[in-house]
Order: sequence, then C-alpha cells, then structure tokens
Amino acid sequence: MNFAGELPIRVLGIFPTPPGLLPLAWIEEVGELSELFGVNLEILTGKAANVNRITQYLRTTRVHTVIWSGHGQTGGLLDSDGNFLSAQALAAQLRPAAPYCAVIAACYSGGRDDYLQSITEEISLAGIHAVGYPARVTDRIALLYNREFLRGLVSGANFAAANHMALQVLRQTSTDLPAVIIAPAMVNGLHMIIHRLDEHGSRLAVIEQTLVAINLKLST
Repeated sequence: MNFAGELPIRVLGIFPTPPGLLPLAWIEEVGELSELFGVNLEILTGKAANVNRITQYLRTTRVHTVIWSGHGQTGGLLDSDGNFLSAQALAAQLRPAAPYCAVIAACYSGGRDDYLQSITEEISLAGIHAVGYPARVTDRIALLYNREFLRGLVSGANFAAANHMALQVLRQTSTDLPAVIIAPAMVNGLHMIIHRLDEHGSRLAVIEQTLVAINLKLST
C-alpha cells in the first residue's frame, strides 16, 4: 500500500499536555509537519487530547497516519488529563479508524512493561503498522523522524521504505540517534485476504444480477 495516488494523506497529530509534566515542543512540530506537501494535518492537543476526545475522533474520522507525540513509559502513554493508556487500550482506540500506520513518538514506546506488553506490538496486532522507541527520545529527534517519515509516505514509499528514508536523514543530521522499533502489522495479510474476498463477493453479486436481468429479457 502507498499513497502516491491518494494525496493529500490525512494525518492525525495527537499532542497531549499532561498536568505537572514538562511541555514538549509540539508547536514547532506542528509547524513543520503542516508545511509538508501532500499532508493534511489535523491535531488534538490541550484539553482536546484526552481519552474521550481521542476516542470520538478515531471512531468518526478516517485517517491514513496517526502521530502521537507525548509523554510515555514502557507499556503505555499519558493523555492531557494525566490518564494512563495501556498498550492494549491504545490499540483499541486506533482500531476503529484503521490507519495505515501509527508513529508513537514517546519515550519507551517500543519497550516492554512488567507484563511483557509492548505498545508497538499491540498496535501491530490490531493490523496497523507501528513505530516506537525502546528508550528515551528527544523532541528534536522525534520531530525529524516524523517529518521525514511522512515525506517518505507522500513520495509513494511503503511503511518500511518510509522508515528507512527517515532513519537515513537522522543519521546524517544527528549524533544522538536512538534505536527505532518498527513493527510490521502482524495480521495485515489476513486483512488483505478478507478485503479481497469481499471484493470478489461484490463482483459475483453484480454478475448474478446481470444474469438474472438477461434471463428475464430472454423469457419475455
């Protein structure tokens, strides 16, 4: 899957501001991502980036890519109200919107918690490609990665290729490069098979209707 023929790509940027924590440089990130050709960026931040508003948005709007830039820890993320979203809860939030991929630009978003849960793997199990970080990540690194990853998708690159393009830029511009975890959607193949079967079923229904119409004409 790529977006070469489906521009602009619709990107949801989630930038929570949990109480009592250092604010992240989300205004700079929004500015740079908004300037990208072929990207239609919509954002949830401040009070709009709480569980209820995020749930409402993802259940009513189709998006190609979700970028969550915020505070996190192994196995979960914080919303603007300070609520902790576990890896499974986050995957459940994303599933209705069925985005092609999700970039979780938060510290330890690619690591495992005490229950061996991983945000990236849980999202992938929901049929969505995922990107995360197994350690701490700076605002600047997250911004550069997100920008170049989206630039790759706009150019027509698939998930893995867009990740590779983003990492190449990071290696050229930064010596403080953390490891990036990518998790190809583990059940994506099943989703493709189901989608193709549905397409074949629709085509057979049309053929059957056509044959019935021809038969009626011949019998009159």
